[in-house]
Amino acid sequence: MAKVLTAFSRYYQHPTIVALGGVEYTFRYTWRDRSNSWYMDFLTVDGEQILMGRRMQPGIGPNLRQTLETMPGSFMVLGADCYTIDDLGKSLLPMWFAPDELPPIEPDVDYRIVAGDQSLPMTVL
Repeated sequence: MAKVLTAFSRYYQHPTIVALGGVEYTFRYTWRDRSNSWYMDFLTVDGEQILMGRRMQPGIGPNLRQTLETMPGSFMVLGADCYTIDDLGKSLLPMWFAPDELPPIEPDVDYRIVAGDQSLPMTVL
């Protein structure tokens, strides 16, 4: 089952610690007025940087095209393309999928991510 990551829209920047696959990680969310977007940083709980400054774009994973050996699984952001600062954790949802939840990718298949009442196409690269 996909896990919705904890996030709060009332803070312009805040960290949260989440256990994924039995290992704890820190996710830091930052709102940037200039681009009207939320960004994510991926860190170990000790503060070691894994991925930094990834824009939260619905329908695309913040770790797109990145192999995260230190953080298995895959991330996806669900929500509307035009979001506001208040949408984080409500209608803008960062999600994580465990490696065993991901089907093998086959060419020419219309992949979709389904969570609750939302169904979004998934880009396969």
